[in-house]
Amino acid sequence: MSQQLYIDAFGDLSGPLNWAIKSELGTAVYTGSMADVAEAMSEDETRTLTLVFSGLDVSLLSADMPTRNQQKITQALPFLFEEQLIDEPEDLHFAIGPLKSERLQVAVITKAKLREWLDALTAVGVTPDSAVVDTQLLNRQASGWSVWCDETTALVSIDANNSFACDRDQLVALLMTQPYAANTPEETDENDSVETLRIDHHGELDLFPFTSNFPTLKVTEHSVSPRFQYVVEQTKAQKHTTPIELLQAEFSAVKKTGLSNRLPAIAASVALLIVVGYSSLLWYQNSQLQTEQTQLQNAMVSLYKETFPNSKRVVDAKVQMQGHLKKIGSADDQKGGLLNYLKTLAEVSPRNRNIEIKQLRFQKDSLELKFETESLQIVEQLRNRIHKKGLTTKVLSANKDSGRVKARLKIGAAS
Repeated sequence: MSQQLYIDAFGDLSGPLNWAIKSELGTAVYTGSMADVAEAMSEDETRTLTLVFSGLDVSLLSADMPTRNQQKITQALPFLFEEQLIDEPEDLHFAIGPLKSERLQVAVITKAKLREWLDALTAVGVTPDSAVVDTQLLNRQASGWSVWCDETTALVSIDANNSFACDRDQLVALLMTQPYAANTPEETDENDSVETLRIDHHGELDLFPFTSNFPTLKVTEHSVSPRFQYVVEQTKAQKHTTPIELLQAEFSAVKKTGLSNRLPAIAASVALLIVVGYSSLLWYQNSQLQTEQTQLQNAMVSLYKETFPNSKRVVDAKVQMQGHLKKIGSADDQKGGLLNYLKTLAEVSPRNRNIEIKQLRFQKDSLELKFETESLQIVEQLRNRIHKKGLTTKVLSANKDSGRVKARLKIGAAS
């Protein structure tokens, strides 16, 4: 009887691990340490091991298929999705989906996150066979949307190319930005294929926000297991999407047999990938440097005039801005002050390459940020990173218009 072992890679390694063994008889969920996982693997050498990462840690991106050549796709990935990335490309791991599809699908996770879990398994003598993201394990409906949620988190499957995770309190707002989310039957195009919204939930659920905001959809609800057990149980039922394997390129699963013979080839491949990718990045940056420098200088002057309209003359916008900010900072509250909020924004969105800030408004103890970006997933990623810095956030609005997401975010100090 074949058995599969799954580890929940949601959260960090400091606390107890959730892991499960699935067989033809059912799914058994356990809580324990990494040593317990190693012992379970040693009990049966035929067991396979899969890491299940959270959609809050893995971005699923898609684009028109540029080519069927995997090597060329690998070289182009940092530039193809540049506007949708928060972290620096060199800090990210790109896993490519099936190339036979009409669209290119890519799963993106930080190298540090993936390496942390692989190193922890290696430390107890265990090698994973696979790593996937939980949102792609949902049993997507052929003509509808699938949702799993509890009181804090939601997993959403829209179609074969679109799934994401979000905070539970943002679920309805994010669903309303999706195509076919018409407010009335009259607004629904006869060609729209979305007919149902299936909500599997763990814990209490109020259906009214869904039925009132999606009157054209047949909304159903079902009480189910907690997240990890639920997605593990879905692994065989899931028919419409093949989950992207995260263990690619430098993170390919290496079996113990023949490892020493493969190390030189693996090292050479990784070195070549790094050299090619880094060279391409340098060429792109150098070609854009002069243009960006001029644009940034003009933007700095414009921002200074807009922020301090009473200043009669702009000699050095940077120096003059620093002078004004120093005055503000002298009376600034370190926990919830303006400079602390701006510092946090600078840390969580390096170079703002995929976030276009339209307006900043500081009032009382909170900062309101109005911005545009490429996807709702980036809005959620920005919120999560701000939370990790010890601040609170609240999405005031998030609407998709002409392929762009326009959002307003309120940032405050933690209570």
